[in-house]
Amino acid sequence: MRAIALTIGWIWGNLKVSVTECYKEVAAGHNAVNRISMGGSQATRQEGTLMSDLLRYHHVGIPTKIPREGEVYLDRFKMYTSGFETSQFGVEWLRFDEDAPFPELVKTVPHIAFVVDDLDAAIAGREVLIQPNSPTTGVTVAFIVDNGAPVEFLQFDSPEFEVRPGAAAERSGER
Repeated sequence: MRAIALTIGWIWGNLKVSVTECYKEVAAGHNAVNRISMGGSQATRQEGTLMSDLLRYHHVGIPTKIPREGEVYLDRFKMYTSGFETSQFGVEWLRFDEDAPFPELVKTVPHIAFVVDDLDAAIAGREVLIQPNSPTTGVTVAFIVDNGAPVEFLQFDSPEFEVRPGAAAERSGER
């Protein structure tokens, strides 16, 4: 739990948007998340930003060495995943085999993931850790390094391919 709290703290600190500001935006009838946009080497809040330039939170991936209930092994990537389908906040646990084909930073440091409309624009001029690739039909992903941490960008081919956090819980009515 401490890892999750530290990760969430890092997320908010690096986005420069406080929880209080988000609540004020929502209370004023604005979608605070949709006002987070890319700027410089970190995400910043800007008024009047085009939707195509915006980041939409998708999930946080947390590496672990501990097997978790319900984890699924992805042979192609030599890793186990769990939690994303049942977490309404997009908490995804990742357990990697020693020879998993990922940079050490991804295997050891939590990452945050955002949906973007233009992956090439999102990674332009940034330190690319994992080049754009398609791990499954309908989505292209890439990782960059920001402030020493991995950040994942996802671009979905169309809305029907977009997988949302907590989809399994939503289908079963657990929310």
